[in-house]
Amino acid sequence: DVTCSGTATGFGGGKLLQVVNNPTACTATQDISSTTTWTDFTNLTLSITPSAATSKIFIVVNACLKYQVASAADFQAKIRIQKTIGGSTTDVIMNGIRLYDYSSAGNYWVGMQTMMKLDAPNTTSAITYKVGGYMGVGTQFSINKDSTGENESTLTAFEIGA
Repeated sequence: DVTCSGTATGFGGGKLLQVVNNPTACTATQDISSTTTWTDFTNLTLSITPSAATSKIFIVVNACLKYQVASAADFQAKIRIQKTIGGSTTDVIMNGIRLYDYSSAGNYWVGMQTMMKLDAPNTTSAITYKVGGYMGVGTQFSINKDSTGENESTLTAFEIGA
């Protein structure tokens, strides 16, 4: 048990300095059909300018995704967050997705995929973060293709002070 009868002191760092969301709603359905190139998700991008080079940027993406595979087949895809600083683009995080149908009926999955990463860009220049997808094999890979019609994917950046 902890009792505090005043102001807590001596706890440095971890200050939330700013929060930025993707400026335009990401609600349109987008199919990723290429098995040779990455596709950027429309409106799942944002820019943030850190107030200090020592700041960290906590990136959170919630993507409403649909994966579909034909009967007795394999589905493989990837989603990633990239950052661009001064014309140089690098991957921040990448996740693989795999679905296999063991029956003869085919299968699909629809739901939110969340990715989080604490980035240390070491800059005070503007940073653009974007989210994209790639389908290696499969029948369908889509963003915001949920039959309920209530689909919105989001990208949020939190600047955390040192």
